[in-house]
Amino acid sequence: MGTCGPFLAQDWSAEQDLIDLNILALTRLCHTVGNLMAIQGGGQILNIASVAAFQPGPWMSTYYASKAYVLHFSEGLREEVKKAGVKVSVLCPGPTKSAFFRTAQLQVNVDNLMSAEEVALYTVRALEKNRAVIVPGFSNRLWTLSPRLVSRWLARQISGYINKKYCPR
Repeated sequence: MGTCGPFLAQDWSAEQDLIDLNILALTRLCHTVGNLMAIQGGGQILNIASVAAFQPGPWMSTYYASKAYVLHFSEGLREEVKKAGVKVSVLCPGPTKSAFFRTAQLQVNVDNLMSAEEVALYTVRALEKNRAVIVPGFSNRLWTLSPRLVSRWLARQISGYINKKYCPR
């Protein structure tokens, strides 16, 4: 789920739905399931963020911000619940062959993207190693470093350029 284009031009109900799903529902589920797992002596939570979580995202501001919440919340929760035997990981995939691009109305050629199956296989292997943050794909891992390698201004410009290029006109 994602919206694409100028924030002020977006339908508020779509923005609210995105926040409800990516922030409120995730937080409530982690609270409920995390408590049950702690009572049972352990378990595994896998939350889904995105490489978008690592930088600002003009033209998809709500989506990027909500995924940053998922990333930071998951990492914080991981530390809080580890003594109860609960493992928390967060998957941060890059663009993946999926329905996301139709939903967000992004005009992207998906031919060279990782398939959902490839992302899933990588994720299972990372979970077996108890990785906190899982970023499948070399180019995706490089992308997550961009805000550390360049100024925040430049990261914002690059992200905005890419997003604006693929948003419907």
